[in-house]
Amino acid sequence: EEMTVLENIVLCGEPVRLFGFVDFAAARRKLAGGFDQHGIAIDLDARVGSLAVGQKQVVEILKMLYRDASVLILDEPTAVLTPQEKDRLFTILRSFAAAGKSVVIITHKLDEVMEIADHVTVMRGGKLVSSLPLAETSKDRIAREIVGGELPPPIRPVAREPGPVVLSVKDLRVAGSGTQVGPLGFDIRQGE
Repeated sequence: EEMTVLENIVLCGEPVRLFGFVDFAAARRKLAGGFDQHGIAIDLDARVGSLAVGQKQVVEILKMLYRDASVLILDEPTAVLTPQEKDRLFTILRSFAAAGKSVVIITHKLDEVMEIADHVTVMRGGKLVSSLPLAETSKDRIAREIVGGELPPPIRPVAREPGPVVLSVKDLRVAGSGTQVGPLGFDIRQGE
């Protein structure tokens, strides 16, 4: 977390100069080409500990790019990303694929599968259920294959009359918080 982005990326794969010193200039040049090719923007001198989660994920991808990896495997890569970070990640992954690299994404988010995948493989209980080009399947079929049968019908909420107010809070403030919390007000009704 205290290392810079550049130090983190080149760790254990650093180019060396005479007397074994790390050639950070050569590393920067190598990464600059990848930045341009894959549309990546990140400050190589920033401390990794100061980065947002999505940026830390980009650093991990840059490690693979720096080492000329041909396969990138990501497990639930969007689990903690904002929608904007997810879009940026998918742009980078599409660029990797367009450059001839293989990208494997493990996810349960079917909307994302439909958005990013070229090929879908479903496994259940450690066994292969299906493996098809995305164009030959559908979101419903993938969902059925994941659960092992037909999906239950959606549960529809039942509309009901709100009960009487059992707790009412008005002008709640947290002492010492300045304007961070409050004034806050709400009612809780029976059955909520």
